[in-house]
Order: sequence, then structure tokens, then C-alpha cells
Amino acid sequence: MRPRGRLGRLPDEPLDVGLGDALAYTYTEERGLTEIYSFDKDFDRIGDVKRVSE
Repeated sequence: MRPRGRLGRLPDEPLDVGLGDALAYTYTEERGLTEIYSFDKDFDRIGDVKRVSE
């Protein structure tokens, strides 16, 4: 079994999100935060950060 990357995916599996979303996720994760406030549903598909839209 190959090790998975930070987003829980294999390194060669594409993740179809924009650069801004990827940077926001990385910023949130590196600071140990568990929620991100956004209406962008892409955050529902990546990592273990919960998207809050209310």
C-alpha cells in the first residue's frame, strides 16, 4: 500500500480544485484549524476541514 498525501489522496490522483482553494485549505490545515467559512462546495471534497457556510 502506498502512503497517502496530506489530503488523503495518493500523490498521482488529481484533485480538481483551484489554486485559491488549495492555498486556503493548506493555510487552514497548517494552523490546526478545523473549519473554513466558505460558500465554495469544493471544500466538501478535500481533506478533513469542515466547510461552514452559515
